[in-house]
Amino acid sequence: MMNGIKKIKLLSIVALSIVLLIIGSIYIADLLRNARVNILVAPINTEVKIDGKKVEGSTRFYPKNNVLVELSKNGFKKKEFYVDLKANETTLIHDFLEHEEKGINYYLNNKKDLELLKIIQNDETKEFFDNLEKKLRIIKVLPIKNTIQNLNGETEYTEIINAANNECVACLRIKTSYGNNIKKIQKVFSSYGFNYDDYYIVSIN
Repeated sequence: MMNGIKKIKLLSIVALSIVLLIIGSIYIADLLRNARVNILVAPINTEVKIDGKKVEGSTRFYPKNNVLVELSKNGFKKKEFYVDLKANETTLIHDFLEHEEKGINYYLNNKKDLELLKIIQNDETKEFFDNLEKKLRIIKVLPIKNTIQNLNGETEYTEIINAANNECVACLRIKTSYGNNIKKIQKVFSSYGFNYDDYYIVSIN
């Protein structure tokens, strides 16, 4: 009877030791997974893969050099690059994708993604935001109401109106007395120091 109790106690101790060993191993392994990654990528819902694993937000990895990062979303140019995941350090993956057709100008017509791009700002986006700041100067002077007389003595009227909304930050609406004459409209823009081609025109007349 006593031998049976001793065996049970011994087995219990062995089982407990194994459980503690497993827990300790998991804890140590988790401690070793100390290379942190912070992810912020535009546009919204971009798929991010690190070392072949799909990830979101902030996460941790085992330290490793030359790790492949893949950024992708339908309709956008895929981007791939390599990073070193270092122990006790946070690697920032703050980047953006360009639209396959519209390039970086896609963000002008997608306000939520533009706000995210503002947070990400890096050397690649500096020129874009410098140009955007110049474009948005027109908002301060709108509406523009321009009246001139042409060579025939006829009065030509042009009105440029702000049409920005939650989706588009550089949208304009144009009304004229001479129809859809782009060259004449471009001259009006130029006379005020702006470039017609920098804006998305919602409608003319």
